[in-house]
Amino acid sequence: MGRKRSAENANLPKGMIFNKKGNTYYLRASGQKDIRLGKTLSEAFRNYYAYASINFECQTMHDLIDRYLKEISPNKAESTHKSNISASKHLIKRFGHMNPRVLRAWHAYQYLDLRNREEAPVRGNREFALLSTIMSHAVRWGVIDDTPFHGIIRNPEQPRDRLVTDDELAVFVKYCP
Repeated sequence: MGRKRSAENANLPKGMIFNKKGNTYYLRASGQKDIRLGKTLSEAFRNYYAYASINFECQTMHDLIDRYLKEISPNKAESTHKSNISASKHLIKRFGHMNPRVLRAWHAYQYLDLRNREEAPVRGNREFALLSTIMSHAVRWGVIDDTPFHGIIRNPEQPRDRLVTDDELAVFVKYCP
């Protein structure tokens, strides 16, 4: 059994290392020289997946969600990225151990029903939307051949039943700069 990874490399994907002395990230492949990935973490992840796309093996949904959160999500709006991180925790909890190739539409329906029973039907819809987007990217990355989530009926959502009144808005404006 090999030794444990150092603290600065513990949260990095397989093959990626951080060189403290040079303050640079590298891809270490067996039998090759180290490939320089960049100085910043975001640059390193972009280059890592460009180089490692040939060797990237997605064994579980956790790997796939992790790749999406590190490669795609940071390029979105900050609030969307935070929402993706929050939703991904629930997805990893339920789907993290699964192989993406065996995921089917009935798994999505089971998940939506479960979130409905947990009194979070709208949040379940948002989490399913993220899962569907991740699976679309999985097709793009060559992990799966086709996304299984075409035509899924989501949980019903209730629109707002009232509008904000002028009095409520006036009270709110007092506390705003």
